[in-house]
Amino acid sequence: MEWYMNINEEARVAYLLVLTEKIIDKVTEGYNEATKTIDMCWKWVEEKKYDGGDLYIVFDNEDDGGVSMFYIVDDEMIDAFTQEMSKVNGYQQEWVEYLKQYLLENYPADKNKKIKREEIIDLI
Repeated sequence: MEWYMNINEEARVAYLLVLTEKIIDKVTEGYNEATKTIDMCWKWVEEKKYDGGDLYIVFDNEDDGGVSMFYIVDDEMIDAFTQEMSKVNGYQQEWVEYLKQYLLENYPADKNKKIKREEIIDLI
């Protein structure tokens, strides 16, 4: 996962969000609740609107449709995420490869370039 460390922080989050959005309707029954959480994460990527505490409350709030889990993201987590995604019906490995290349070229770790949700979602 060396490539993952060569993109900026927002691009790392965007990578996970884009792939999640591509499969979310196939892997969850709480689609509406999950998309609310994804929307909050995108607002952090684009505007820094929420902080980690705000997001944690939503992730950990089982009673109000929260995602009910919270992970510290590391290389192993990214690998596991990608492997699990590959098991979802409709998944395409080309999404991952194209997205990686695009992020490496456009959002390197030493640049603080802003990411736009629609621009990056439209890539795959």
